[in-house]
Amino acid sequence: MGPAIALLVVVGLGALLFLLQYVVQIADLDGLIAEADLEDEGLETPFLIGFFGAGILCILFQILTIAGMIRALQVRSYGLVMAGFILAMLPCTSSCMCVFAIPFSIWGIVVLNDQSVISAFKLP
Repeated sequence: MGPAIALLVVVGLGALLFLLQYVVQIADLDGLIAEADLEDEGLETPFLIGFFGAGILCILFQILTIAGMIRALQVRSYGLVMAGFILAMLPCTSSCMCVFAIPFSIWGIVVLNDQSVISAFKLP
């Protein structure tokens, strides 16, 4: 339970910081395009697709990680919980908080590999 609670806090804070940064970048999207000098080369559309695609993917990873940690607290969905711990180690999932998330993720993976924990997930 300890690693799941810690990762809920860390990934939650990382998600809030990521969303704040993303909103600020969207507000200054014209400045980003002008700074990258994409208007002259016709690369504005691929840039926007990549910008929004990467942002949406990171948000989905964060939601999946948070869902996995909630399921860890409920001792359900072993695969989702394991995926949540693994995703929490990725910098795009926990944003700038991945430095804090990595030790808790490793701790959670070690705990999940214990036979008593595996059997607890199999109980109804």
